[in-house]
Amino acid sequence: MLGGSATLTTTGSPAKAPRMLYMVGDSLTAGRGIAPASRLRDRWPSRARNLLCGYRCTQTRAIGHPGQCLATPGCIYPQTLLETFGPEVLRARPAPSAVIVEIGVNDLAHLTDAQYRADYRKLVKRGAARGIRVYVATIPPDEPQLAVAPGDAGPAAPGQRLDPQRVADHPHRLRPAARGRRPHAGPAVRLR
Repeated sequence: MLGGSATLTTTGSPAKAPRMLYMVGDSLTAGRGIAPASRLRDRWPSRARNLLCGYRCTQTRAIGHPGQCLATPGCIYPQTLLETFGPEVLRARPAPSAVIVEIGVNDLAHLTDAQYRADYRKLVKRGAARGIRVYVATIPPDEPQLAVAPGDAGPAAPGQRLDPQRVADHPHRLRPAARGRRPHAGPAVRLR
């Protein structure tokens, strides 16, 4: 696996079943653009874990494949997320309670808005069929023409769309110092 996987276990209430949050995606999830020495600490899944684990999160796992596409065959990573979602996520042990998907930048030149919507919905439906909520995160673009509008890209179900672009737009925009190699964020990005 190119991007790797990491699991963190924290103490939780023994009365409740452990929650497992998977964060799945491409090179942004793997932490490309962040220095290798701090990648596991500073990539977005690690920062999200640190924010969420105080809020009933007991375990997290990040799976990121640099060059993976949502649905376009022939990207740098040989399999699309639609192909790897079942074996790596839906049938994984421990089973996820919820999944955050951040992927799609490698598909930008190949998919229409309608294809993005349809393919993201496939992931959401496949998760729902197993009782797993799937949340889609849109991509914070560097230039406006790269924007994937949340209303166009994400699933229709309210509450199942995460929009990092909104966070990046208001109140603090992603500054050049926070950027790594395009479109990868650098370690100066602060999650608030």
